[in-house]
Amino acid sequence: MSEERQNDGLTAKEVVEKVFEKLKEGRVLKEITFANEAETVIADDSDWHRTRRGYMHYKSVVFCGFNSKTFALGLGEAGGSYPAEPYYNDIIVLELSPETTEEELQKEIAYSDFFRNSILIGLKEGGIGAGRRAKEKLKALDFSSFITQHKEVDSRYLSLSTLGPVVTQPTLWKEELVGYLAENIIQILAES
Repeated sequence: MSEERQNDGLTAKEVVEKVFEKLKEGRVLKEITFANEAETVIADDSDWHRTRRGYMHYKSVVFCGFNSKTFALGLGEAGGSYPAEPYYNDIIVLELSPETTEEELQKEIAYSDFFRNSILIGLKEGGIGAGRRAKEKLKALDFSSFITQHKEVDSRYLSLSTLGPVVTQPTLWKEELVGYLAENIIQILAES
């Protein structure tokens, strides 16, 4: 897949990063930077004779207040073996106290496998996914007006990581999507 842009717009990775920054604005109570990155399994294609897993890695988390509730938010980066290839990043959200230790945070993140506590997921093909935490509420929203470039594929070739056609140009998004997503996620967190 080409990283070059034919139109102006944000990649899914950039949208997720900018939403993360918006969610933090004026809300950070505390930040913990991990001595060793925290990680959780996001995809697994292992069997009895080999292990192939994809992970989301977190360098730090910030504790933020949303309507009298405190959440630990982390911006993850995909890595590991080929099952992680379809993903760029995510925002993990854990309802925890700022007194939570680094060790406890590491465990909570490890237990958040397969996007259990992710609220937003950036896909390399340009899509933006909602994790289990926000799936129903974000699924009801219409994002089509925010697209500046639709995903383009070449059906002559098969991607071995997605078993679908090769993406030649990812979906690109308008800058306005960042504020729209951030507002909706803030509402979801304030009401949860």
